[in-house]
Amino acid sequence: MTRNQQIPLKTGGTMLVTILYVAIPLVMLLSFVLVVVKMFQHDKALWGIASLLGVIFLGVGPLIAFVMGWVKSSAWEIRGLMLIWTVAIIGFLILNVVAPGDWMTDMQQLLQ
Repeated sequence: MTRNQQIPLKTGGTMLVTILYVAIPLVMLLSFVLVVVKMFQHDKALWGIASLLGVIFLGVGPLIAFVMGWVKSSAWEIRGLMLIWTVAIIGFLILNVVAPGDWMTDMQQLLQ
């Protein structure tokens, strides 16, 4: 089955997928920012800087923050935040498998 032969989603389903494709990355971005802030608050500025620079230069900044966040989740009392971030990552991966359609095109059409 090719991409164009997928089972078509209803209009509401397409809207939901588009919303999820926007909302989940925003949750991941907010989680990243909050973990980096926690790094600076707990005298781990080097890790915070590495995470921020890692986004720009290597793209591994969120991975550094994610791993460091889980390692320090109990000490920094961010276990809930890390769980939300983990669920968002898993949800985004599942969404890309279940509905890998042209969501950007759909979103552009909605904005017109």
